[in-house]
Amino acid sequence: MNGSRSDQSNVTLDGVDVNDQVNGYAFTTVLPVSVDSVQEFRVTTSSYNADQGRSSGAQVSLVTKAELTACTVRCTNITEHAYQCQRLFVKNAELASGQPNVAPKLIRNIFGASAGGPIKKDRLFFFANYEGYRQAEEASEQRIVPSDTFRQGIVIYQCGTPAQCPGGPIPGSTSQCPAGYYALTPANLTAMDPLGIGPNSVVLNYLKSFPEPNDLSSSSGDGFNYVGYRFRGPVPTKNNWYIARWTTS
Repeated sequence: MNGSRSDQSNVTLDGVDVNDQVNGYAFTTVLPVSVDSVQEFRVTTSSYNADQGRSSGAQVSLVTKAELTACTVRCTNITEHAYQCQRLFVKNAELASGQPNVAPKLIRNIFGASAGGPIKKDRLFFFANYEGYRQAEEASEQRIVPSDTFRQGIVIYQCGTPAQCPGGPIPGSTSQCPAGYYALTPANLTAMDPLGIGPNSVVLNYLKSFPEPNDLSSSSGDGFNYVGYRFRGPVPTKNNWYIARWTTS
């Protein structure tokens, strides 16, 4: 407004300064003001009165409802079911693992009620408003899980002299060891163990309890023993707003 920055507008609620001084968003307040609680609003862009001023941008004045001549109750319930844009990393992970691609969901519910009226005729009035906001959203999340080879008790590490490790099939597994790396199989680990026990079965069962990796192309983990697992994680939002006003005349 008037070429000013987004945080240079002045917002007041019933004459009280409610500007958000932290985030600096345009036309936002630190107090939630629901639509049903607003009686009127006024935007002044120039020639401010003495009770406004303060900012180089617009002066936004909000006034809550009051002095209703009759008690009114109105409830609203808005439900939105939508699909967000495809999340690239989730989509690629689902395609790589053969899973069906499903867009992340977005479900938003807005509901509330308003009531107001006279308590004492022509003398005392009240107004109250409640608004609830619920949102169920899914976002792209990533975790590190054991690789398929590590779940079998196979440990892959990089060789100090890459030329001595040509790579190739891993004995006892259908996986391949890349060039420059060496794979220790359960048989190798058993031979190295002074007690001849080898991989612990309890630990192997624990590793198998993790979800199957589906984000092998990312840089998560070391890329061989630990790799990425990407999924649509829930991001719930729950807000409740209450506004009340008493007016005398």
